[in-house]
Amino acid sequence: MQSFTGGQITAVAGAIILSGILYFLPHDFGPGLKQAQQRGPATAKENNGEEVRTVYDLNARFSEVRLRLTPQALDRLKVIEGISTENGQNDSLAVFWDENNTVDVAAYYFEQIAKKGSSEKQWLNAAYRYFDSFKSARDGLARAFLVGKATECYRKVVEINPKNLNARTDLGVCLSESLTNPMEGIQMLRQVVLEDPKHEVAQTNLALLDIKSGQFDKAIARLDTVLKINPKNIIVLTYLGDVYLRTGNKAKALDYYGQFRDQTTDTLMKTQMIRYIDEVKRRKDPIQ
Repeated sequence: MQSFTGGQITAVAGAIILSGILYFLPHDFGPGLKQAQQRGPATAKENNGEEVRTVYDLNARFSEVRLRLTPQALDRLKVIEGISTENGQNDSLAVFWDENNTVDVAAYYFEQIAKKGSSEKQWLNAAYRYFDSFKSARDGLARAFLVGKATECYRKVVEINPKNLNARTDLGVCLSESLTNPMEGIQMLRQVVLEDPKHEVAQTNLALLDIKSGQFDKAIARLDTVLKINPKNIIVLTYLGDVYLRTGNKAKALDYYGQFRDQTTDTLMKTQMIRYIDEVKRRKDPIQ
């Protein structure tokens, strides 16, 4: 389980290639879920006779993923839940949901483990999973909930080990998503870069934030730095292509897109890029 890393800075690389910069349970699951159940279901309000969710419903999420299990997996889960109820341990439940590719639920159980053990590694196990879940979440309430949980867990990691620059980087990304004080996250990322100018992930995330805020010159400088740090991080070539396309330099954009096309070993991404290059060449209107 990883956070943003060299060749996989975000989960939207394919989408960026295709369309430019997009930017950015009413069951008893054993003792591990008791706190979640105590929080209760999502509150709702009436809007023209329809219920509107205002709080992320964790119980509903547990019910939803349970229904997706195969009969064999569900039988196995029931056995694990029974053992977990007896011994008060959540390790097997965390592993089960990891193995069933339900990272947000696994994160919940890893968080319960961390609350008992309180080690750096245990909090990282929860933080990584919440972080990965928030990156892929499309529902606004889920995204807000997951980034909040990731923030909580990463803060625990940093309290234990302030020198963990990777955790501070991910925490900075989470905080930059905050509606209340995104500058705290940006300042944290900048501090990481001050301490380690060659921190590839922090530099990349700062570049993406520069793009998001329209500071394209700064973004280009940072992305150039990332390529110097790691020339194999070829996804950065697509970011550079997108920035130059946004600033009206089609020739430069096509050059970077072409570099990515020539260097990628991913057949699907190569095909997508070839099509996108053809689309850009035909396009007459500037990207806004």
